[in-house]
This record gives sequence, structure tokens and C-alpha cells, in this order.
Amino acid sequence: MRKIEDLHPDLQVLAKELKNVCAQNGLKIAIGECLRTVAEQDALYAKGRTAPGKIVTNAKGSSYSSMHQWGIAFDFYRDDGKGAYADGDGFFEKVGKIGQSLGLEWGGEWKSITDLPHFQLAGWGKTPAKLKKQYGTPAKFFKAWEVSDMTAEEKKAFERLEKRTTELEARLAAAEGTKEKIYHYTTIDALINIVSRKELWVTKWDYLNDMDELTVAEDVCAVVLREENVKSEVIQDVKKYIKESIRGNALSDSYYICSFSHNKDSQLLWSNYSNYDGINIEIDFAKFRENLNHSIMWDGLVNYDFESQKECLKRTFCDEIIGVADFGNIKSLEEINKLQAREYEILISHMSIICELYSMFFKRSCFKGENEYRFVFAVDKKQEISFRNKNSIVIPYIKKEIESIDFITRITIGPTNQIDIATKGIKELLHYYQRDVDVVKSEIPLRF
Repeated sequence: MRKIEDLHPDLQVLAKELKNVCAQNGLKIAIGECLRTVAEQDALYAKGRTAPGKIVTNAKGSSYSSMHQWGIAFDFYRDDGKGAYADGDGFFEKVGKIGQSLGLEWGGEWKSITDLPHFQLAGWGKTPAKLKKQYGTPAKFFKAWEVSDMTAEEKKAFERLEKRTTELEARLAAAEGTKEKIYHYTTIDALINIVSRKELWVTKWDYLNDMDELTVAEDVCAVVLREENVKSEVIQDVKKYIKESIRGNALSDSYYICSFSHNKDSQLLWSNYSNYDGINIEIDFAKFRENLNHSIMWDGLVNYDFESQKECLKRTFCDEIIGVADFGNIKSLEEINKLQAREYEILISHMSIICELYSMFFKRSCFKGENEYRFVFAVDKKQEISFRNKNSIVIPYIKKEIESIDFITRITIGPTNQIDIATKGIKELLHYYQRDVDVVKSEIPLRF
């Protein structure tokens, strides 16, 4: 798409300024590619791979890997009648230098695939890694562009708040205590799909086995604030914000979760996820995470202990709120009661964000036996949703591409499966796709 109006507001200004400055220097240019859809980016990625032509990009559209998909990049071409991309006179380098003088990042200096006609906003890195970490999807990033009535000072405060939120996300997502191996209990069909198609099926959050998904943190928050003598009216406001954050703005349709465990041979998990006769994939955590790093929103251990959940949330509230100018420099959580107007509004919003992050990893103690490690993905409306049948229930899920299956280190067969023929088939499957690993039988002695 070639509409400058689809770009980030700051980039719109810079693109127009670039045209003007170039014209003043006798370099007539026009703006070409601006915002790209997933389909448009994937079509470019296919060139030189599955479609005719030369390779022009290393960025896959389906993983939001192009800056064009985030609205912070545009391409230009010469508009002087000498050929759109003719460069015998050093035209593109001249324009590139002008763009750099205006503060733009120029693709002409990239080493991997040099992109002479490309400019993008500086400060976000050369790839969308920082954007993915902070926003998850382009849709969330676009929402952050919305014009508000904030003053310059308020905007600075909001930017500081965003920075702290990003830091918080990183802290919550840290894999503290993660073992070298994690385990995925699933069906034979799912294994075949992972190995043959290099796809991971990720389930919509409200179709998981816990009816309280995403609500536990809300309850913990209420208890924490109540114990800190925060007024009930304030607590109700926080809970309202949490509900709106999670279930409003279609976020309830955005979260997809893939579950793993640190239990390598669990009767409970065999029962819940593979009907005893499925398989358990032993996974090299580091290699697996590397395979998915381009698309993970958050990942981490699930916390099942209510007292620990309270401590985590209280500590984070204190770290993020107390003594911060944006929130009135309060000295305790109880002083939230004294806040007025915008300080109060910003604080409540930030607290709901904290709870939303923790809600991905707080569960009731009755699920403790699962010893779960989970990966959370966020999708936008452009993401293709698939459906599968499980016990006569239609389950929405998304497909996440896996670059390699080198993370599979062992397969354990369920306790009721026929070990001889099952082992043979799985070994042949893995061998065919060039992954030879041990295939063993569960040690749980079930009679049936």
C-alpha cells in the first residue's frame, strides 16, 4: 500500500520532509511501499524461494518480521523520468544521505540484504524484535498512535510509564528456575503435525482446562489492595479496568496459549492431554524457545501458590508505583485513596496492565500437579484461526511455524499404548524427517 497516511505519525512528517529536501537538491522522489499486510509481505518473502524471481527480503509476513507491517517504514523511487530504480548516477545514495541527516534509518547501509530504496524510523532497531517484545502485534502498536489530549509533560510521563511496562514484561517473562528440558503431552496426530509440517498448534486461552483462566490475578489483586487498606471503590475501579483490558478490545480473542510441563512422566497429564495412549515430547528448552522467539509474547512458569501470588503482585505494585512522580509520589499503596483525576486514572490503568501480565501465569492451587510452563501468543484479526475437534468440542487454535525439530530429544509413549508397534512407527516417522531420538515407554504401571 502506498498511503503515507497509514504510516506512524512521526514517519509521515519525515517522509514529507524528505521529499521536500530532496526536491530542493534536484532529487525528485516519490513514496512507494508503506504499510504492508501479512499476505503482501509473505508474497515478497516467497520470491526466490517458492516463487519466481530473486530473494528480496528475509522477513516473513506471518511472523510480523518486516518493519513495513508495523507502519514505521517506507520505500521510495526516483520520479524524474529516468527509471524508477536507475542508479548509475548515485541517486539512491544521495537520497539515503539526506534521509540519514533527517534522522531516518537507511536500508542502503545494511549488510544482509542492502535495501537502497528503504527508510524507517530510527530507535526501534533494524528488525521488529523490540516492537514484538513491547507490543506483541502490529495492532497493539497502531493503537498506541491514537491522538490524545495529553500535554507535552503528560506525554513524557506516559512514555516513562510505557518504558517501565516494557521492563516489567521482561521481568515477568524471565524463565526463572527453568530446567533444561520441558515436556509436551499430546496426541500422535499432533506429533505427526509437528514433525512433518513443522507446525505447533496453540489453543485459544478460554478453551483450556481451567475455567478461571485470566481471572485469578484479579482476585489476588483485590486481596492485596484490601490488606493495604485501599478503599473498596478503588478496588472496584481496578477490577473494572482489568475486565475491560482482558475482555474488552477483543483481547479475549487475542490470547493463545501452549502448555508444557516439568513433569516427565505424570499420570495426571497422561490422563488430561493424551488419554493415556498419546505421547510425551521431551524438548530442549533453549532450542525450542529459539525456534519460537520471533512470535512469543510472554513465556514463564505458572505460579499456583496464593501467598506467593500475593507477594509477587504486591512487590510489583510497590516497585512500579510507590515514589513514582507519574502517580503522585505516593509513599504506600494506601495513599492511592488520596489520588485525584489524571494521576488516579493513569495509576489504575497501569495496575490493570500489571494484573493482565500476571494473569497469564497465575492459576488455582488445584492445578499445581501440572507443574506448567507456558508460552503465550497474541494475535490480531488478520491471523488465520483454525479449528479442531476434541471430545466433540470445537476448539479454536492457531498454527505457529517452527523452523526446525532439533529441539525434540526424546519421545515417551503413553502407559496404555502398544509399545512394540508404536515404537516402530514413531521411530520411522522421526527417521524420515531426519530426527533420530530415543523412543521409550512410560514407567507408570497401568493395567489397561
